[in-house]
Amino acid sequence: MLKLKGYASACIGMGEVWQRNADGTEKRYPTYIYSGPAIIKILMGRDGMRLRDAYEFLDSQIVRAHMGPQTPIISWPAHHEES
Repeated sequence: MLKLKGYASACIGMGEVWQRNADGTEKRYPTYIYSGPAIIKILMGRDGMRLRDAYEFLDSQIVRAHMGPQTPIISWPAHHEES
């Protein structure tokens, strides 16, 4: 499984993704799940980034980086409105 170097404290667990192969078979791959807000906090604290810069970095360098079927998942909290 692929780990995001320097973001161990943002790792919140493990998950699985499915990928369909060229021959039509499917395979399950384990992957790590990271907290998006925790990564933002790391970028701001460790690297001194402003909030907007941290979001842009996360999006361009981590979220959009495809590292194969075991690319880590970035998780964001769900916001629910109560009726």
